[in-house]
Amino acid sequence: MKPELKAAEHIRKRFKERTDWALVQGSGINAFPEGTEAAATFRYSDIPGFPVSTVAGHKGELAFVKFKDSFIAVFKGRVHYYEGYSSWDTVFPMRLAKELGVRNAVLTNAAGSLDKDIAPGDLAVIRDTINFAQVNPFIGVIPEEGERFIDMGNALSPDLIDTAKTVFQKLGLPFKQGVYVYLTGPCYETKAEVRMLSGIGGSLVGMSTVPEIIFAKQAGIRTFALSLCTNFAAGMSGSSLSHEEVIETGRKAQGDLVRFFREFFDVLL
Repeated sequence: MKPELKAAEHIRKRFKERTDWALVQGSGINAFPEGTEAAATFRYSDIPGFPVSTVAGHKGELAFVKFKDSFIAVFKGRVHYYEGYSSWDTVFPMRLAKELGVRNAVLTNAAGSLDKDIAPGDLAVIRDTINFAQVNPFIGVIPEEGERFIDMGNALSPDLIDTAKTVFQKLGLPFKQGVYVYLTGPCYETKAEVRMLSGIGGSLVGMSTVPEIIFAKQAGIRTFALSLCTNFAAGMSGSSLSHEEVIETGRKAQGDLVRFFREFFDVLL
């Protein structure tokens, strides 16, 4: 039995409600609309086959949260390629989401800025990606259904990006958007790498999310991605980079994230 199918069966023993939406929370992100309650919560370590994160800021829980009349599968944390997991393992939350019937996904991450117009603390919509790492979850994996050679044009849903823009405007928050560049990490970029990535069109840089976008596109899951800018990349400011800074910036931005998710899901659900 496929690990994701075994995991889905484990979850359905306690939670049987239909779940059309998933939300993956990145480093230091732990925000959801106030007043929502989890109908069921599972620790990743208790779900068969679920890889467990070794990184601070990833809580390691799957919560099924009711918002209005719908349930959203909220994945509190993810695993990364740099932790030693395969790229196929890093998309396990999305593989599980597919087995649970999810058709729409919101992916979040903490990212460094390559663009002086996107400052620490800003929320930035990802409109496109550059898979600079060339790490792909389907290397060595033949899909059981759907295309093997995936068209990545419009991998991120234009209509969900338009919805987000409307929400930002309603909340009075600046609408920032850009191209997210995926590197494996765990090192932060050198100054020379930052200049190169900016020169090829990058706006944000990080160590996750793109494999999930690839899987979602192949699986037919409509996807939206949002970065929390936690720092300027190397050479763009006088400060050193640290994971502690990522977590602290995430903590300070929780209010804006909560407001955004409340309005975003209020429009869509």
